[in-house]
Amino acid sequence: MNKIQLGYIIKEHRLKKGLTIRELSKATNISVGFIGDIETNRSRPSYENLVKLVRVLEIPIEDIFNIKRNS
Repeated sequence: MNKIQLGYIIKEHRLKKGLTIRELSKATNISVGFIGDIETNRSRPSYENLVKLVRVLEIPIEDIFNIKRNS
C-alpha cells in the first residue's frame, strides 16, 4: 500500500460519512492538522491512529490494504 492510496481512502470515506475533519478529529482524538496531513499524503498514521480512523469511518480492512476478496 502506498500513502497516496491511504490518504485518498481515508478522505473518501470521511466525505461519504458526511464528516468534517474537525468531527473526525474529535471522534478519534487525532489532531485536525494531522488528519489533514494524512489525507494530503504529507504524513502516515501510526498503527494505533489507523485503527482509530478505520473504526470511526467504518472502513473495511480490505479497502485499506487493497485486498481483493474472492466471491
